[in-house]
Amino acid sequence: MIPLMTINLMLKMMQFLLMRVMIIQCQIYEVGEKMRSLSEQLENCGKVDEPKEMTNPKKFYEDATRTVTLQTFC
Repeated sequence: MIPLMTINLMLKMMQFLLMRVMIIQCQIYEVGEKMRSLSEQLENCGKVDEPKEMTNPKKFYEDATRTVTLQTFC
């Protein structure tokens, strides 16, 4: 018959390994989320918005320069 201390030790080792697996799964999930957000950013990078009506020329100019700056940055 297996001594009770050996069973207890085996259970503690299994608990430790399960905790490690759970931590690794969380890290994999976080990396996946970061990759998903980065791929979305890459997809959106360089997209041009629909042309806007020039009701306010100053605002239109500011938006246009910001868009050009963002596109050169990406």
